Amino acid sequence: MTNEPDLDLAVLTKHLQLVAARVTKDLSLPKIQEGRCPVLVVFASRQQFQSYPVHLAVKLNAEPILPRSAGFTTDAIGTSYWDPIAREKRPAFTHEFVHSLVERTLGINCRGDWLHEALANHYQLQFHPQPGLAEVVRAGFKKSGIPFSRLCNGMMVSSEHYWRLATLGEMLLTDEKYKSKIPALLAALSQAETTALQPHLENILKCTWDDLERDWKLHCAKQYDAAPDGVPAKDRPVLPPDVEVHGVGLYQPRWDGFSLREVIDWKTFAEVLRESTKTKKGLAWRIWSRLPEEARSVLQDADKSAAVGKRSLQINSDLFKEILKDRRTVSDGFLLVLNDKTFYSPKEIEGLETSKQVQELFLKGPLRTKLDTRLMNRLVLKTVCPKVFRTEPDDPSEVVVEVKTNKPIVLVLTAYHSCNWVVKPGLDAKIAWVIVSGYYQQQVSGVTCPVATVGRYEKSGDYFAGSLSVHDKSSKDFDSYQKKIRELTSHEISSFQGYESYGGVPINVPRK
Repeated sequence: MTNEPDLDLAVLTKHLQLVAARVTKDLSLPKIQEGRCPVLVVFASRQQFQSYPVHLAVKLNAEPILPRSAGFTTDAIGTSYWDPIAREKRPAFTHEFVHSLVERTLGINCRGDWLHEALANHYQLQFHPQPGLAEVVRAGFKKSGIPFSRLCNGMMVSSEHYWRLATLGEMLLTDEKYKSKIPALLAALSQAETTALQPHLENILKCTWDDLERDWKLHCAKQYDAAPDGVPAKDRPVLPPDVEVHGVGLYQPRWDGFSLREVIDWKTFAEVLRESTKTKKGLAWRIWSRLPEEARSVLQDADKSAAVGKRSLQINSDLFKEILKDRRTVSDGFLLVLNDKTFYSPKEIEGLETSKQVQELFLKGPLRTKLDTRLMNRLVLKTVCPKVFRTEPDDPSEVVVEVKTNKPIVLVLTAYHSCNWVVKPGLDAKIAWVIVSGYYQQQVSGVTCPVATVGRYEKSGDYFAGSLSVHDKSSKDFDSYQKKIRELTSHEISSFQGYESYGGVPINVPRK
């Protein structure tokens, strides 16, 4: 029905017939009864469109509603208004027609609830593809969304969540796990006279809220290359049904950053650095000039620098707190040097002989990670005075994990502090996927399978929000860790090994 003379009813009718045929087939809708045909009213102007529900509410002695969108459905009558640019193919026409069709065939009143909006938005996008939809979905996952247990409670849903409902509808109608169950679900919702989904989850869809949320996230990852939990589709392999999930969790590697234990003779080391101030040349001067003023002040004082390197301290001594403060100052200062991307340059440090490992790390250029830079600078720093440094380990952030099973596995590696995870697969090892996560940056080598990082990098604080950094099964965070792994893999954890710190001995998976 319309009062717009430019609207071609034949064209619009043909389009809506195609929509009705598609929806009826997908949902196994009953035959439309006489006098219950879906209705779409297209007004000539927006003002007329907005006035209609107000006039209807007055006649029915109901609360009037002023539509703000391009369409509105009430009492199984879909309404919209004429747009001379979109003409008969306006997306709102399809959207409101689906509302009317569903209400008139199933008797499920349109209240702006999850079911109506999931179906109407899904078919609107099917007949009128929206440019940039993938970007909308990916951007949506960057915001915290309310769970489906609240969205699908039968109440009206705000339009800001329509992208979630459209993709949920798409999954329910296309995923083999769900699409055959939709007719039974619609029949149950029609009989219940409410679209609240909770009573029908286990009975009809055979899932829990967690299952539904997980399957939806996987659907969005595949269809829109979205990363709902920080894991893009390219990093999500198809896992074999008999895969096992094994987790290794640490608080820290052998040590994080720069440890005073790395230097055996602090007195000599400090003297070498102080002497460099006379010539202001060479590697020692390069180190000294990059240390912050506070650290140089400690090392400039022979007594303080000697105290920094003491292996034991008397806790009750008057200088105990001051020495601890000096230790932290020096340790933090050298960590800045290790993190400095410009510290080592062959052109600026002439005549310095470096190892093949340093040269390879330097040649990585922009591909060099933060842990690569730390290792490269640490190896260079040791050359200034080799005898005062420990020979082992070259890389205190390295954690070796040996896989000793021939069963397909998912390896989950988590830590709070930065770790360089070196995975060593056995001859028959079948590593299907590696999931890595930590509050600070993690790095994995030694595998050819996809590696997924869980967590969202926050540049301002140099940490990963939403990361998994569990190393203790008795921790209050272990339950959420298990839930996240179930969401990602659809499997329970087969084993978990947690340690306060790495002891230098390879960790066997599974544990012997």
